[in-house]
Amino acid sequence: VASGFDGEGITIAVLDGFIDTSLPIFADADIETRSFCGYQPDLPGLDPAGLAPGELTPAQVPAGATTMMDLLHHGTSVTALLVGNGAKINGVPGPKGVAPKAKILHYVIVTGGDPRGSGHRNTCFDNGEPLDTPTHEEAVLAAIEAGADIITTSLGGVLDGEVPLNDYDVIGVQALPNDNEGINAVFRDPYYPGAVYVRGHQPDGELPERLHFEEPRTTVVVPGGTGSGGLYAEPGGSWVVKEMGGNSAATPILAGIMADLMVKYPKATKNQLLQSLVRNTLDTSHNPHYDLNWGWGPVEVDHLFSVDPTVYPDVNPLSGGVGELATTAPSSSPSPTGTSPSPDPKAASEDGGNNRLWVSVGAALGVSLAVILTAVFTAVFVHTRNKRKADRIH
Repeated sequence: VASGFDGEGITIAVLDGFIDTSLPIFADADIETRSFCGYQPDLPGLDPAGLAPGELTPAQVPAGATTMMDLLHHGTSVTALLVGNGAKINGVPGPKGVAPKAKILHYVIVTGGDPRGSGHRNTCFDNGEPLDTPTHEEAVLAAIEAGADIITTSLGGVLDGEVPLNDYDVIGVQALPNDNEGINAVFRDPYYPGAVYVRGHQPDGELPERLHFEEPRTTVVVPGGTGSGGLYAEPGGSWVVKEMGGNSAATPILAGIMADLMVKYPKATKNQLLQSLVRNTLDTSHNPHYDLNWGWGPVEVDHLFSVDPTVYPDVNPLSGGVGELATTAPSSSPSPTGTSPSPDPKAASEDGGNNRLWVSVGAALGVSLAVILTAVFTAVFVHTRNKRKADRIH
């Protein structure tokens, strides 16, 4: 749990695939499942009449329905990373959520593959017919109307729509693509100002090889490249715990961190929380700089939680163009509680700052600290950050 906070009193809307709420890992969680889609029709062995909207277990997935199974593991895993209790699944500890006491509104917005053979995997069905465009905007608006403080999605393109988040009191968190396929979509699709776009880095502090390309929508980078706990559904009705990597895992982790930050600083507006997010990453002390691979930098929990966000302007910093903050830094930069700002990233590394995020978040996910706190981590991470610094875009 990030810096000792647990998301209590915060509502998080998850927009994703199916979820199996019957798992013991959700025994302590407050989850409401809502679905904007019907179940895929004409699947032998599937009886939609006997299923609650959006809910599914591995035993109910028809043989050969691989997309449906993928959506079940995906939707269940991202919610477990938020509110899972770490219960054992087939003898293996499952993920512990970053914000276990947050209220979850789980919106199912994709339910199967496109039977028309168009290649689209994320298809929403309505009265048995596949929709050309899933009801993303409707789900976003419904989540806002239901009082969500945070909307998080690990499905591509959900927040690249027409709902202006800047007009609402909500934080949107969106996963970026896991590779450069379709990277030019940023020039084709409307950029969604105001949302946080997330990439995941590995435990060694480096981006996975597949993410070694410039992504101009990147806001911050969060643990999740590899090593995060995931839940995988298997035919026949069982679940197993496996490594879940990619930006899909990083995104709910950041959503949980922001929920915990709201708990610590209840007087801060959501805009101020976002200002603090981009101004207090690992490599910065209130003077943000942008990089096309790393955005505003890697999130570092202790650093972020040590600064009172109410000192920042009540303006969404992400409402401008790519790589530009909507406001300038405040006239007097705050200091973390009991410390002085250290603008030198190398100094932050030498005093152990590079390990703090993985201690906080790694413990929340049930990751072994023996793996996290290694000499290799320190050496590689310092090298990585020094290399990035040389390529900064100021």
